[in-house]
Amino acid sequence: MDAVDALPEDDLEAVVSAIGDLLPQVGMAHDDLDIDAVTYATGIAQDKVKAVLRGDKLDPKELDASLPDRLAFLRETRRRDDGERYTYDQLAERAHVSKALISALFSGTRNPGVPVAGALEDFFRVEPRFLTLSGRRVLARALKPIEQSLITLSLLRGAGVSRWAMRSSIATQDDKLGRALQDAIAEALSAPKAQSDPRGAGAHRPNESGTRP
Repeated sequence: MDAVDALPEDDLEAVVSAIGDLLPQVGMAHDDLDIDAVTYATGIAQDKVKAVLRGDKLDPKELDASLPDRLAFLRETRRRDDGERYTYDQLAERAHVSKALISALFSGTRNPGVPVAGALEDFFRVEPRFLTLSGRRVLARALKPIEQSLITLSLLRGAGVSRWAMRSSIATQDDKLGRALQDAIAEALSAPKAQSDPRGAGAHRPNESGTRP
């Protein structure tokens, strides 16, 4: 079974609850989060993402999108270097299928097999199963790095964090949260570290002649 399939249905509520608890601890609010980045990663409209983060109970269907809608979202938001959308011919070439199949996928008259869906997800550089997972799970997966970054930031601003933990890598799509993490790491690493004699307080020290008394 795919690991993401093993996620319980209430995982989204758990992640949202954790984010809500952590934000006040680090002096931030929901408005400080980069909702644009979440929408870009999920295809879920900003107002719905904000509603979920507020704790509103949305029908799961409100977070779902059809395959044609998800494909259209990717084609609209992941464009060529010249700013134009990829043509069906170009997508067919990347996915190693016919243009007719790509057209059928975008019109909703065909469903992709796992290899075709995976090829399109790889090409558009989105997470695996983006085209087939429920909206709840897509959103939970996108919010999880924010939760993890908030936990790290909360620890960094607390006491007793090891210097190894301060140097641990942090992955977040939220620019403001990322900057807060970087500032906290820099502050923690620049704090003076108490120096202690590794031999212990009772160790004998050599006198000026280098001999022990």
